[in-house]
Amino acid sequence: MKQLAKILMILCMILVCSAFASAYVNNTMLTVSKVTIWVDGDKEDVSEFEEIDANPGSEIKLQVELKNEYANSDDEIENIELELVASSLDEDEEDYEDDAEIDDIKGTRDDDVKFETFTIGFDADEGSNTVTIDITADCPNSTDVCNNDFEFSINVEKEKHELTMTSASVSPDTMTCNGYATLSFKIYNTGREDEEEVVIEASNSALGIDFKDIVDLDTCPDDDCIYSKSIEINAKDGQAAGTYPIAIKAVYDDGDETLTKTVNLVTEACIVEDEEEETEPVTVDIIDSIPETQQPVVVAPVESNTWYDQNKYMIWVGLAYVVVIAAIILIAVALFRKK
Repeated sequence: MKQLAKILMILCMILVCSAFASAYVNNTMLTVSKVTIWVDGDKEDVSEFEEIDANPGSEIKLQVELKNEYANSDDEIENIELELVASSLDEDEEDYEDDAEIDDIKGTRDDDVKFETFTIGFDADEGSNTVTIDITADCPNSTDVCNNDFEFSINVEKEKHELTMTSASVSPDTMTCNGYATLSFKIYNTGREDEEEVVIEASNSALGIDFKDIVDLDTCPDDDCIYSKSIEINAKDGQAAGTYPIAIKAVYDDGDETLTKTVNLVTEACIVEDEEEETEPVTVDIIDSIPETQQPVVVAPVESNTWYDQNKYMIWVGLAYVVVIAAIILIAVALFRKK
């Protein structure tokens, strides 16, 4: 009986302490009037200790509304600081942490604050994760309590078979002639089951891309739940300018499921000229008129086709003979007279 009485006394003390603690918290002059959550854009209000469903990679946005319970508007609560901790929801199962603040809230008034949007890690484990919001502030009266906290949980749900591709991109997004670009992507096993012989391909025949790999992916957060790849793409001679779609594909669940994504690469033209075309072309300038600063063009006489033109050589030779004979005769006459 004595032992039973002791146990009852201990239980009563625990209940009394809990009641005092509850009264201490509930009598705070700064209350949480509403918490709103957006999961991938879907909005809903959250009650304390409620569980909200989400998935790996879900975007989470939180808004907290606080109220100053003082009846006098002059009783301001100042230096309000809020600290958010979401356990094991960041990448690598790290805790996600953020903080926000409100300068002051007047008596009977309320105000709200939004935390930065965060993404649940693609490698997050399945199950419930606690989210706590700790609130501290300065009361106008030192004997009052203005601290508070709010707690709920996010339940990460997973499909039986699911792969998720992230960070699929090309850098730079425009490939110059004689340049190169890099195709990068990551694939997570965000399902509940391990995946064996996952066939991963990336292809574009015009760019000469024909990549294929076969891997096993464990379920996250195991170490081997992520496949990461970078592929270098080189510009080709004669490559035409344009936008080239690069198809990335992963086939899993014994070929029953396919994950696809397309990334576009813009290329500049790479035209290669023939060797014969590389010689300097001959430029012929046609002159319509002679500028005043240039010398006039001398035009050669046009040859005629008369009888004289055809026989002038014989005529001149004959005349030469006549002159020679006349000269001989004159010399002979002169000599004869002297005698």
